Formats: sequence, C-alpha cells, structure tokens
Amino acid sequence: MTGDTPDPLPQDHPLRTWANQLGLLAERGYRAANRYHQSARSTPWALSMSGLGGCVRQAAFRLAGTEPSDAELSLDQDARQALHGTWVHAGLLPHYVQQLASAHFEVPLRLDVFTPDGTVTIHGSADVLTADHGGGIVDVKTVGAHQVPERIAKGASWAHRWQVRGYAAAARQQGFPVTWISWLYIDRDTGHAEAHIEPFTDQDEQSVHARIAWLVSLAAEPDETPSLRGPGLDWACDSCAWLRRCWGPDATPGDRSVIAYGDDENVTLAAKEYVRLRDQKSALEDEMEFWSAAVGRPAKGQYGDLTITYSKDGSQVDPAAAAKLLNEMGVSVPMRPVAGRRYVRRAERR
Repeated sequence: MTGDTPDPLPQDHPLRTWANQLGLLAERGYRAANRYHQSARSTPWALSMSGLGGCVRQAAFRLAGTEPSDAELSLDQDARQALHGTWVHAGLLPHYVQQLASAHFEVPLRLDVFTPDGTVTIHGSADVLTADHGGGIVDVKTVGAHQVPERIAKGASWAHRWQVRGYAAAARQQGFPVTWISWLYIDRDTGHAEAHIEPFTDQDEQSVHARIAWLVSLAAEPDETPSLRGPGLDWACDSCAWLRRCWGPDATPGDRSVIAYGDDENVTLAAKEYVRLRDQKSALEDEMEFWSAAVGRPAKGQYGDLTITYSKDGSQVDPAAAAKLLNEMGVSVPMRPVAGRRYVRRAERR
C-alpha cells in the first residue's frame, strides 16, 4: 500500500527556502572536503607522480619551489569529479586487491632521479601493486557517462601514462617487479569498468628518468617554459595555484581575455592561424554533415566496432514563444548586454 503523493509546496513556503539552503550546503561540503584532502598532503606544492605528464610550466614551478600566487584556487575549488574518484577508490580498492595475488592498495612510492643538478625525489601512491602475471600496477580512473569504451579504444592519455609509468619506475627502484601497467576505467554513473593494459619495459623506465631530468632543467627558468592554453580554455589553468604568476595580475578563472595579444604583429599572426584552422574546420564540418545524414537514425546497437545509442526525448525552452507570451502579458522580456561579434575576414585586395 502506498500513500498519496503530496501536493507541491507553494513557491513562498519556508521549506522551499530551506531546500535551497540544503543544496548550497552540499556545495560548501564539496569545498570543505577538497580543502581537507589537499591540506592532508605534507608537501602540497611539490611535484608528484600525477604531475609528470601535466602542465610543464606548473611542474617547473613545483620543482623550483616557486611560491604559489593563487593557492586558494587549488584549495577552495569544489573538485567534485576528483572527489568522487577519491571516494570510489576508498570504497573499491580494499575489496579489489583481495582478488589479486600478493596485492596491496594505496602503496606509497618514491623515485630518486639523478640529474646534473643533484638527486630529485618524486613521491606518489600507486592504487594497486600486485605480483600477478609477473608484477604490475593498476591505476583506477573514474570517467563520465558512457566514456569507458572510448577510453579503452583510445588508450591512456599521455598525462595518465607518465603518471603510471612513474609509479612503475619507482616500484622497480624499490625492488618490486613490474612488467605491465594498467588503467581501470570506471563509469561514474553506472559503475561499468574496463581495463586498458600495456607492457612496462626497461626503455619505459629510462624514459621516466629522462623526463624528470628534463623537467628539472626547466625549473631553472620556470616562467619561460611552455604552458597550457590559459584560463577559460583549460580547466587546469582555472584551478592552478600559479594562475596569476603565469597569466598576469589580472588573470581570473574562466576569463580568457588575458590570453589576447596586445600588439599588431602578434594579432596578425594569431588572426592568420585562426582563419587557417577555421577553413579546415569548415571543410570537415561539411563532410561530417553528409556522413551524419548518411547514418540516419537506425536502431540502436553495435555496428562493426561502433555503437549507436540515443538520449531520451525531451523538451527545451522556445525563446520566440516565451517572448511572445511575455509580451501578451505586458511583461518586458528580460535582456542582458552582449558584446558585439568579432569577424575575421580576408582583407579586400586594392
């Protein structure tokens, strides 16, 4: 026996206000959890294994011991996806390792790399270290909805590959046999999991030492090293503890205006490159439009090594109908200012 569904609360009901507050408390909870997670690290600004394949300039800042200009961006972000991944690790790994031979989870590792400037030590924590199949490492990665097959098809990103190669090199240095490395991709929505695996060779181990030595050489002048694309274009920039050090005193998360060149020569260079890529994109979009029409809307399922699925039917706001309705009610349509569009065209020959 079920009860009746309660009537919706009126908009001005005090419990609606309280419901809004409960939602805001979740946002604050995420930020507090991230701050706790970050502050638990003994050396939060040192370079770790997870940074070996990330932004080169940030790695150089970390190795140089450069004081962060925006520490709060790293500490105060809600970092929901990363936190969800952390919590999946905590719940899954203790039970996962029980199914492997001589396996341990969250294994602390250190790698000593000898460079012309001295010995550099990089720390990290491997998700799973096992003696199975000659010894290997499993790194758990949580991904968005239905991305697991795509990640398996494409393999690990180079950022993730450098990270896990770093764990493997450190494990070997500490006496653990490692002949393979693997990434266990888990769908955050469904829990579906698949693994990508690669051999780990002596050459791979040597490449880790060479990369760290290269990063150390860049730390002599970290401000001159390559960076990512910038705020508003790369999430890593928006949450970077060196955002203003890297992009200037006016840089803020999400604001790509600081990327803009200010002098005519560089604006000309950027405009030419933009037009070149736009032309390529236009040609590709024409081809994609044709082949999309050719695919049509067949039954969902597997076609060769691809799958076709559909999202649920839904609805969306009809701006024209909404504006018409508001006008008929005598209510002004809400407006917001927008900047005029920029056009980059080839100049007419004279």
